[in-house]
Amino acid sequence: MPGWVLQAPDDFLSAMMQSYFDGDGNVSCTPGHYRICCHSVSKTLIEMVSLCLARFGIPCYICLLYTSDAADEGLGVDLGG
Repeated sequence: MPGWVLQAPDDFLSAMMQSYFDGDGNVSCTPGHYRICCHSVSKTLIEMVSLCLARFGIPCYICLLYTSDAADEGLGVDLGG
């Protein structure tokens, strides 16, 4: 995600974030815990997603992801509680 996105108008940024989560997002539901997530091996992309969400006042946190296959490890942005 290029840096100029952070200066883009709200409607453009909102549509871009919607497209990203439509394609790469997922929902996790466990008893008493619901969250919306996206994952990437790109630290820069995850940081940009976090900054874009912050611009809209959407709290999130960045987490490390570990799997049994090291090639699938990366970072995630989680929204929820």
